[in-house]
Amino acid sequence: MFKIDSLEIRKNKEANKSLYKNLKPGLYLFHSIEPSNLWGEHVNIQAIVGKNGSGKSSLMDVLYMAINNFAYMFERGHHRAAATSLCYVKGLYVNVKYSLDDVQYVLSCDGNSTKLIRVNTEETIANFHLNSRNATREEIDDNAIRTIVKSFFYTIVSNYSMQSFISSNYACDTNVYNIDEHRDDDSENVNSYGRSWVDNRDSENDSKEKIWLNSIFHKNDGYVRSITLNPYRDNGVINMEKEKKLAKYRLVALLIDGAKSKTNIFRDYALDRITFSLDKDFVKRKFPNYSIKKLINSVIKQLEDKDSDLFNIVESFNLEIDFIKKQLNNKDSDLNYVSESIKLQLIALAYLQKKMEKIIENYESYKLYRFNEKLSVYDTNNKNRKNHLKDLCKQIKDDPSHVVTKIKQTINFLSCRKNNFFEENETKSKKWLDKEFTYKQYCREGFVRSYASLDEIVASFPPPIFKYEVYLNRIVLNDVDKYKKQKKYLGCMAVDVAKSMQNLPKEAFFISTKGGLLNTKRNGKRCDEYFNRGINIKWNGEYWKRDEINLSELSSGELQMMHTLSTHAYHIRNIMSVKNDAIKYHSINMVFDEVEICFHPEYQRQFISRLLAMLNALCRFEQNCNFNIFILTHSPFILSDIPSSNILYMENGQMLDKNKYGLQETFAQNVSVLLNQSFFMNCFIGDYAKKKIAEIIDDIMKKKKTKQHQLETRINMIGDEFIKSQMKKRIEKV
Repeated sequence: MFKIDSLEIRKNKEANKSLYKNLKPGLYLFHSIEPSNLWGEHVNIQAIVGKNGSGKSSLMDVLYMAINNFAYMFERGHHRAAATSLCYVKGLYVNVKYSLDDVQYVLSCDGNSTKLIRVNTEETIANFHLNSRNATREEIDDNAIRTIVKSFFYTIVSNYSMQSFISSNYACDTNVYNIDEHRDDDSENVNSYGRSWVDNRDSENDSKEKIWLNSIFHKNDGYVRSITLNPYRDNGVINMEKEKKLAKYRLVALLIDGAKSKTNIFRDYALDRITFSLDKDFVKRKFPNYSIKKLINSVIKQLEDKDSDLFNIVESFNLEIDFIKKQLNNKDSDLNYVSESIKLQLIALAYLQKKMEKIIENYESYKLYRFNEKLSVYDTNNKNRKNHLKDLCKQIKDDPSHVVTKIKQTINFLSCRKNNFFEENETKSKKWLDKEFTYKQYCREGFVRSYASLDEIVASFPPPIFKYEVYLNRIVLNDVDKYKKQKKYLGCMAVDVAKSMQNLPKEAFFISTKGGLLNTKRNGKRCDEYFNRGINIKWNGEYWKRDEINLSELSSGELQMMHTLSTHAYHIRNIMSVKNDAIKYHSINMVFDEVEICFHPEYQRQFISRLLAMLNALCRFEQNCNFNIFILTHSPFILSDIPSSNILYMENGQMLDKNKYGLQETFAQNVSVLLNQSFFMNCFIGDYAKKKIAEIIDDIMKKKKTKQHQLETRINMIGDEFIKSQMKKRIEKV
């Protein structure tokens, strides 16, 4: 079991009080009484509630800063592909107390020092000081980090509020680390040009303009540093179109993974199929100044020039282009000699080069490669250009982030030679190019190898030359009791089922007691084709049937539920897929801030149940994993699934004493009671309606000259029957 017990903000004259916003110094208890395995053996759930401005999110921000400082201490001096330098937050005086398997630990941030202590044995696991000259990569290597994180946890945060994580709100004094000042001249952390991998700054000097929050958002490090924030923000801005695409990738990867392992982390939907088709407008959109002919000629010209950047990129990624060269030997001015599949590969190569140019231009972690704006205009006299491109390609290969996902998809597509996409027989290749194909077919053609993580699933997708659609099967059970009564009957021989159900539609499916899928259309034999596809079926009186829906047709609330769960599930699954001999976390802290955004009350009521179902499905992959869950909420429906012992009540920047206020138990509690005591509501009707009722009462009491039928009309609008009846009695007396 893993749980975070408390967070203490310590009084200190050197503390930067602005970090705490409205929070008061003192102890904030998250957990006091442990309900034995209430949510399962490896799960602990805690809630933080209070009015707007009570300090809920600010308290979590303090936790994030403490985790950030801890990660900074053991990661400074390391180069992680696509990860920017972390910033150390100065003036933080905080203790975070947590328990792993009945062993208690304290993460102590004391200004310029950070310690991790095992309380039971008083052992100091890690002790870092900001100005230590020994805390370099040579002293704290990956083996040391591996030992440290065994006693720590990884935090996944989701906060979809548009007012949250705005960078300028987190400006404070920070320190940044520059490896140039901490390495010998023969350090490995240099590229072919002898330049350092990290930004040039003064060694661990003050950096007021550097915001610690941004360094977490730009921390693609392969799950080494201990926290990730979602959705991704660039200086506080969420690019909704990018976030939509990223969320779709994650969701599809989870659905594919679930279909393969026969698990479903989403209660309402499971994957039916993913279809791909050639994007006819791709060249026009990505290369607006080129016709297809002009673009292909440009690529051919570069491939024929061994000094060109594209040629060197092809070599660096070990892409085989012999088949392309073979066709190019039979030159024809109108390009008729080039088959459609070869044209497609040439366009893919052009896209690969353009995408690499784009990440160099747009991403801080690749700014080292910005000599001129584009790869194609590098100084041709630079003898080290080839090595420079090799360094770039190596960083892309090692980069685990979404930044290079499309590049990896394109490389994967160009690397697979033995398939019908690239047949010399034009008829075979056109079958692929002119028609839809499924992800399953793409796998059969050898494009998809075995995968260890969800990131690898996404990287195995066809490149952006193809557009894709995702189709789900909706799971709806209308009559559970009827199903239970007939379960024994449905488990009988399939032939008997088929004979007994003569009036069923053509596609009628049954679940046997052993979990097999039975189909009357095939004389009652098990329909393994559908069963293996993970098809889901709907109970409709006497039978189940398919209910297919395109992912794009889901409502905003349905998508929000799937995105919220899939964001956490995606990271959890990837953490689980990390090899045991690498830096790996086994304890995961999940934070859902204002989780009820976009949710109907019914979804709010179901949220914890859905979350637990997701974790149960994921634990099939890794049983040695523990979860602590923070839910910051204004929803009484969510609190109804959490006992009061696991709820932190906040008001005016401090923790409320539950005993002092005599609060009732929250688990399975009535919603009106929860609204009153947990959300500190003094009234349960709208404020405007309350004023109108007061006006009616005032008119009656002062006996104003208001026509009776007008009063009655206003009174009849009132929904509360008791208030309505009392007012009518008052009118009669008047």
